[in-house]
Formats: sequence, structure tokens, C-alpha cells
Amino acid sequence: MTYSIGEVITGLREAKRWSMGTLGAYSGLTTGAISQIESGRTKIPSAGTIGRLATALGVEPNYLYEQAGWYKPRHNSALPPEVLKLAQVIDSYPNGPARKQATQMIIDIAIILQTLREQMEDQPDLAIAANHEQGVVV
Repeated sequence: MTYSIGEVITGLREAKRWSMGTLGAYSGLTTGAISQIESGRTKIPSAGTIGRLATALGVEPNYLYEQAGWYKPRHNSALPPEVLKLAQVIDSYPNGPARKQATQMIIDIAIILQTLREQMEDQPDLAIAANHEQGVVV
């Protein structure tokens, strides 16, 4: 069963017996921002926001994405450093359509990488050939 990202964050926060204010103090987010996410009014928080919440709650950002059903958990599902850096840049965007679109792009990249990893695991000979030809490491 999957939950909304807000439900996942609420569950983790309540398991720690924290108020929204406490989570805000640890994450650097306002209580209002946390309330918007937990209530579902903010359906897709920025990657940077997810990162701050995950760190404060003691989990990896991928855990939050997995629990929300945004991609399947895998043992090697960490995002490459370049994508994480991009997420930090996107977090500096002002709220609005560009930020929302850029955040969705990070989620799409995570899904594409996950799909590629699965295909490479299912077809190891193909993966070796592709890596050799293109110098790609996924």
C-alpha cells in the first residue's frame, strides 16, 4: 500500500512524538510549509524540501519517495550526486510553475534511472555492452 507523501511524513513525525514545530526546527521549514505538505495541499514538495524533511526524520529521501509510491525500492536506488546537486539548485527556485516542473523532472529522472537499473539487472550482457560502448554507469 502506498501513502501520500504527507501521510508518510506525518507518520514518521508522530512516531517520534514531534509537533510540526519540532519538525520545523530540525528541518528548517516553517510549520505552515509542513502543514501544507502533511495535509496534501502541497502534493509534490521540492526535492530540497524532501531532503531536509528526510534528514530531520532520520531517513533517506528515497525512503519517502518509495513510501509515497513514486518509485519502487531497490537495493541500489540512490540518486547520483549530479541529480542530488540539481535538486539543491531547484530548491532555490521561487515557488511557482518553474519550480513545480523542475521538481517533477527530478522525480521523472529517479523513475527513469530505476527503470534502467531494472533492465540492466534483467539483461546483464546488454548492460555490460552498453556500459562499454557509452561509458555509462547507472
